Amino acid sequence: NIQIEGMQANNSRLAIRQDQVQPSVESLQEVSVLTSNFAPEYGQVAGGFFNYVVKSGSNQVHGSVFEYLVNEDLGAGIPFTSSGVGGHLLRPPNRRNDFGGNVGGPVWIPKLYNGRNKTFFFFSYEEFYQSQGLTGLTNVPTAAMRNGDFSAALTGKSLGKDPTGANIAENTIYDPTNFVTTASGQVVTIPFPLNQVPQPRMDLVALKIQALIPQPTGAGILNNWTQNYTALTKEYIPSLKIDQSFNNQGKLSFYWSQYKGPHYNGLDGLPVPITQQRFIQTLTSTYRLNYDQPLTPTWLVHLGVGYL
Repeated sequence: NIQIEGMQANNSRLAIRQDQVQPSVESLQEVSVLTSNFAPEYGQVAGGFFNYVVKSGSNQVHGSVFEYLVNEDLGAGIPFTSSGVGGHLLRPPNRRNDFGGNVGGPVWIPKLYNGRNKTFFFFSYEEFYQSQGLTGLTNVPTAAMRNGDFSAALTGKSLGKDPTGANIAENTIYDPTNFVTTASGQVVTIPFPLNQVPQPRMDLVALKIQALIPQPTGAGILNNWTQNYTALTKEYIPSLKIDQSFNNQGKLSFYWSQYKGPHYNGLDGLPVPITQQRFIQTLTSTYRLNYDQPLTPTWLVHLGVGYL
């Protein structure tokens, strides 16, 4: 369970993605983690309870900036590889920039309003960029398969006998237009000779789609294509907190933050339109409004409303 400024902020769509609901780390004043023996105001969770409190401004203006940089030229290469240049190891592209800043202080508008001791603000902004080169192996059709010759797919393994007594070979391709009917009325389809589909029987639309599939980069019919593609991530996280103190010791606090970034269902390195990759732009906004009013030295009224 995750709480931000006193109210639940769980990602109900994808619970493992805390980053889509939490504010920038630079904007956090306090993080507490509870695992058992919960106080009365906490609970509804069997595991960890995370409580985030956001920074507030003060009478003094304070700010900071930060930059976190990753570049493959600054990191170690992949062991037991060679880039082919000077005996250096392979270093796949890996570019990461996490930067931003914050500023907080009293709300002050020249000749209009002086918020010292009354009205404070705290603004934080973070951007995250990552470009990472990924590799992998998968299967694509060989040149022979693209021409209808699937003889290499035959393994020599028998899966049994069909109703006519003929052997059923593993990975056999059957001709849907060539069949026989047994005495009992069963229809048995006949395989293509040598597991080869005649080119005149190939669908022209299917051949156009097949042309989009990359050519093999290795031998054999399994793991014969090396995937090389770039995973790109861009995220933006602004946040703002406004605090207003009243003469009767009451305090009103407003908080807003936003997460904007991509979500991918998976990467495969294949081109559009045959790729399974889908890009979904995720936009999450968090709103909090809290009011605290002391009634007596031992009683405090706390009211809060939140929207995620």
